[in-house]
Amino acid sequence: MSNRQFITARTLHPKALAALGEEACIVALEVARDLRDGTIPPERYNQAYICGSACCIAGHMARRLGVNVVTLFTHDLSADLFNGGHPSDPFLAADAVERYVYDGSETPWNP
Repeated sequence: MSNRQFITARTLHPKALAALGEEACIVALEVARDLRDGTIPPERYNQAYICGSACCIAGHMARRLGVNVVTLFTHDLSADLFNGGHPSDPFLAADAVERYVYDGSETPWNP
């Protein structure tokens, strides 16, 4: 079973699907997995600001999707997930992504 098949075994929240689309939701979960397991080293992740490069959640997603980071900001629900100023802890970021994608949380950084 590929990682993509495992990731889609859980139900993606309709709000996250509407905001990002299925492919971007799956990519977000892949970024979360990579943040959690160290594939993305902590020094290559910084959620403190959005610089348009592959450093924040949106940047890592945009690079994998081959899009400009601005295209990920299409819906109000996505704003807090990608907002700068959140802790640059990879595990907290991975949890936030999962709360956003699976639960449709409007405040995914708050447990």
